[in-house]
Amino acid sequence: MNQYKLVTIDLAFYAQLHLRLGNEQLLRKAGRGYVGLYDEKENWYIPIRSNLGKKKPSNACFPTPFQTSNPHFKNPGLDFQKAIYVPKEYTITIQNTMPTDQANFISDNEDKIRKAFEEYVLFVDSANKKSASYRFSTIPLFPEGIEKIKALKQTEVKDIDSEKEIDLRQALKNQNPFEVKKALKLDLVSYGKDKNKLKDYLKIFARMPYLSVENLQLLVAQKADIRKLERLTDWQMENPDETVQPHTYQLLDTQYVTKLDEKGQPIIDDEGKA
Repeated sequence: MNQYKLVTIDLAFYAQLHLRLGNEQLLRKAGRGYVGLYDEKENWYIPIRSNLGKKKPSNACFPTPFQTSNPHFKNPGLDFQKAIYVPKEYTITIQNTMPTDQANFISDNEDKIRKAFEEYVLFVDSANKKSASYRFSTIPLFPEGIEKIKALKQTEVKDIDSEKEIDLRQALKNQNPFEVKKALKLDLVSYGKDKNKLKDYLKIFARMPYLSVENLQLLVAQKADIRKLERLTDWQMENPDETVQPHTYQLLDTQYVTKLDEKGQPIIDDEGKA
């Protein structure tokens, strides 16, 4: 999660926008403070308001409630409806003088705010151009910004899909520690659907209760007949010709095992004893 920044916008940006579009809506809002949640060269900035009013659609804003006796803060929050997409050179960083509770609330909810804002951008983009949701929003003024949000969402979907495609045994076969760690999260879900797999897990756990959940999963995936453990980063392949050698299994760590063989590798017997 990136730490948000507070900015105001250079008047030159509003003037150029007015000349390009003929729209004076933003020109009248110069001097506002904006919250920036993105780090790209050109970013979306969301105005912070002391009173969002009562008529603004719920998906067009993100309230930032906090205890205060200041009558100006009637319904404070972030106004998605009037967000703008601005090149970095037109932003001016300002000191965060918001009430502490409000500033902390925004910081604690950055991910939620970002997700809600992105959903709002996509909502406006798909809205009827004659609807109030479309006409009263500044989002349509920045098509390049809309495309950036779409690209971000597509990347998220690809990341989720790639995680779903990772099979733990295949990740082990690929000898890729990064894939293994990602696959472990998905593999854990399968235990609720596969009773035999859960039975194998509990059997190994009974013999080796000191191992982590992840390492127990790895042993189940490798149909382990426990002989010898090695670190995941070693990736020493078993030599089938050396029948006197114990089988080798790949684990994430071996910090709880104390007995080592002549090569410095931890050893565990069939009873799960080190």
